[in-house]
Amino acid sequence: MPILEQVDDDLRSILPQFFDNIHADLQGIETSLEEDLEEARRLAHGIKGSAGSFGIAALQEQAKKVEECAKNGDRGGAAENFDELKNIVARAESELD
Repeated sequence: MPILEQVDDDLRSILPQFFDNIHADLQGIETSLEEDLEEARRLAHGIKGSAGSFGIAALQEQAKKVEECAKNGDRGGAAENFDELKNIVARAESELD
């Protein structure tokens, strides 16, 4: 099933800006996973909310996993789920083309 299938047609025109913002947050999470799990949790929470607003359930669910792991102090789990989060973002962006 396509990742962006549930995105409302009215929102599709702003998806490129959405993904620009997501990339900034991903960079922040990547840095924070080593130094500040609370910051990683906060950024993942933001991605979760934004993805939910756009109806991108796969992205929302994966961001939630990163958020939960970071909240629980599970650096390894957060990093593992973060890798999958980046994969989901890449797959979703490929659907824009």
